[in-house]
Amino acid sequence: MTGCAPGAPNQTLRSLFWTGWAPPVPNPSGRYLEFNARGVNKGAGLLRLAAALGVDPSETIAIGDNWNDWPMIRDAALGVAVANAVEDMKPQCDYVCTASCNENAVAEVIGKFVLA
Repeated sequence: MTGCAPGAPNQTLRSLFWTGWAPPVPNPSGRYLEFNARGVNKGAGLLRLAAALGVDPSETIAIGDNWNDWPMIRDAALGVAVANAVEDMKPQCDYVCTASCNENAVAEVIGKFVLA
C-alpha cells in the first residue's frame, strides 16, 4: 500500500472487517497478509471436504506450521504442528512433531496416528 496517505491503509483494513472480511493472517513469509471472506479458511475447507467425502470430522487430522493453518488445525479431530511451526501455536495443538516440514513430518504423523 505504498503511496497512501498516513492512516489510509489502516482505515482501508478497518473498513474490510466491517464488510464481511475476516481479520488478515500474516503469510508465513512475513511479506504479505492473507485475506479471506468471513468463514472462508482452511478449517472450513477441511470440514467441507470431509462432508463431501463422507468422512466423519472425528476422523480428520490437520498438520500445519503457521497461523494461516490454525483454523484447520483447530477444526480437525487431531491438530498437529510440525517442529518448525511458530512457537506460540504449538501449545494449542494436540501433537507437535519432532520432524519439520522438510523432514517428513507428515510421515511421522501417519506412522504414529494412522498406521499404529
